Amino acid sequence: MAVSPVRAVLEAHLWATWNRSRNELGQAGAALLALALGVLLVVAAGPVVVGSTLLGLFLLGPRILDPGFFAPFLGATLALLVFFGGVVGGILGGSRALAWEAYRAYPLRLRSLYAAELVAGLGDPLCLAMAAMAGFLLLGVGLSRPAVLPLLPLVWLGTVACMLSLQHLIGSLAARAVKRFQVGLVLLAVLAWGGLY
Repeated sequence: MAVSPVRAVLEAHLWATWNRSRNELGQAGAALLALALGVLLVVAAGPVVVGSTLLGLFLLGPRILDPGFFAPFLGATLALLVFFGGVVGGILGGSRALAWEAYRAYPLRLRSLYAAELVAGLGDPLCLAMAAMAGFLLLGVGLSRPAVLPLLPLVWLGTVACMLSLQHLIGSLAARAVKRFQVGLVLLAVLAWGGLY
């Protein structure tokens, strides 16, 4: 059965994450992780959804006609979500990136590979939370001013695309820095060993 390149990359990410977590956590660790994620979802998801929606509904929505407040505040809030989700998600998820060199054996176009990497980045819990916060913030603005509701999905898609691109860029840079750091440590160990004799 033939599958699309995007689906193949997403499945590779899923299985790599599954195997890594199974090897590193074990049975008890996996159960504790599932419990911790469940508690975090129950405790944090409600306030995030309600808080973001209320912020958009009561703070931003009524002041949508005030160009000195609405555009800078909404832009700064979305930029903060993009920056936090992209940079922190990229640093933490840099080790989860699949090696691009391994794809040379497969007939993948760069565009398909990049799209699959971006979609796979949305599976990161931090980026997923930031995308949800941006979505509920914009939903609150749309509920306050229904006239702008049709335009808000475009703003949300742009926000999520910027966040995922930044996450991928930072993750690639972090993975490259770790590789160079490892080479530097090996060279330092060889020089130290050579200096002892």
